[in-house]
Amino acid sequence: MSFSTTLAPNVAHTLDQIADAYTPLLLLIALLDLVLRWRNGDKLHGMKLMCAVVVVYGWMLADTRFQLWHRLGLDYSTHTAAALALVIVIALGKRLTVKIPLAVSLVVYGCLMRTLGYHTWADMLATAAIIGLCILPVIFLRAKEPLINRSE
Repeated sequence: MSFSTTLAPNVAHTLDQIADAYTPLLLLIALLDLVLRWRNGDKLHGMKLMCAVVVVYGWMLADTRFQLWHRLGLDYSTHTAAALALVIVIALGKRLTVKIPLAVSLVVYGCLMRTLGYHTWADMLATAAIIGLCILPVIFLRAKEPLINRSE
């Protein structure tokens, strides 16, 4: 059931605009964060962001080709996948005071998508579970230490 039909049209339109702005805003934050991390010497963070994007759109392409979610009676939520991937990458190495608002924003976004009828909770949770598991190795990527310290 889509709740957007029970919302006043102007309210539904405003909520739709907010939902449409969420992922681009996360992307902007992720790119600014990438620049700051690069300047601070974290050259691996860009690779983590790229890996996360490949996971999101790799699964989207796989689902389009093989109808994986459809076979389960679900719909792959690219909205959820992209937002979750960006939140994870932004949150890497951050303090809890950053992670908590990011997590809350993701939950609120899920509520918004459900309210607008974009996806069911099952769609979003199934997508988030797969994407989260696939991005998990990215979280643990670390730059290799040189075997020999050249300064000695």
